Amino acid sequence: MHVSTTSSKDHRELTEYLDKQEIQYYVVPSRAENPIKTIIKGLPPYTTTDEIKEGLIAKGFKVAKVNQLRRFKDKKPHPIFQVHLLKSENVKGIYNLDSRTTSLLKLKSTNVKQ
Repeated sequence: MHVSTTSSKDHRELTEYLDKQEIQYYVVPSRAENPIKTIIKGLPPYTTTDEIKEGLIAKGFKVAKVNQLRRFKDKKPHPIFQVHLLKSENVKGIYNLDSRTTSLLKLKSTNVKQ
């Protein structure tokens, strides 16, 4: 059975009802909850993901995770990092950071649809 709700209030009420009735269900997260994925280029390959995460958090972004891309064959790290940002008021500001504040970061969006 497939059930869709039109508002978040209806969604909460339905899940509360199913919980009370002890009925098993599965919720597909909405697209609005998906993180924004972006690519950072131009950093040295020895930069740690923790340094990037801490730097972005210090600038007010909500960072879900940071991954360093690696070569498939030998797992050698590339100077390319993928950042998952949680939706917030300033999330689009990631593309407005200038080179003086980001150490020459080059950002590209990897989301297909936004």
